[in-house]
Amino acid sequence: MGIVMRHIASGKLIFYLKGAETVMINKVRPNQRTVITESCDNLANEGLRTLVISQKLLTEEFYQQWVQRYEVAKADLNDRERLVA
Repeated sequence: MGIVMRHIASGKLIFYLKGAETVMINKVRPNQRTVITESCDNLANEGLRTLVISQKLLTEEFYQQWVQRYEVAKADLNDRERLVA
């Protein structure tokens, strides 16, 4: 699950994504995967469940292009679920 937020003071667009380690491991840069795996393993050894949260700065241009594609996908009557995903 993800959300896009605009930082009030700076105006920057930030995309936050959360999920289980097994899902998120494939969504982060390869050099970050070891850190996630080790951290989650250490917490699991203590009997704790984990949730991974990541963030990415978005350009205004990228966001506006995404919004246009998303609106088209939401309006599709035949394949809406797949296109929105």
